[in-house]
Amino acid sequence: MDIVLIVLAFLAGVVATVLFIAARKPRTSTIQRSTSIAATPSAIFPLINDLRAHRSWSPFDTDPNIQRTYSGPAKGPGSALEFSERKAGTGRLEITDAAQPSQVTMRL
Repeated sequence: MDIVLIVLAFLAGVVATVLFIAARKPRTSTIQRSTSIAATPSAIFPLINDLRAHRSWSPFDTDPNIQRTYSGPAKGPGSALEFSERKAGTGRLEITDAAQPSQVTMRL
């Protein structure tokens, strides 16, 4: 009986520790990535800032079965791409900010 109580106390301590650590984590997270491309920013910016041009360069947009719906302006902030595909699922990519020629911020 003493061994069972020790094991239960240990498990309760582990659960309490995990819950304590989880409670201290932020509710949201941000992932940022960057890379270097051997081209001028003015040559790259129009391709990134136009979601309709996304298919010409994106390594993630290769499936011809993806259903695409564009909304908002043709380019820049507010421009959005909604996509749906059986394997990949559904999602929305929206340009939230753009500073020519060096920055395009998107929300996935």
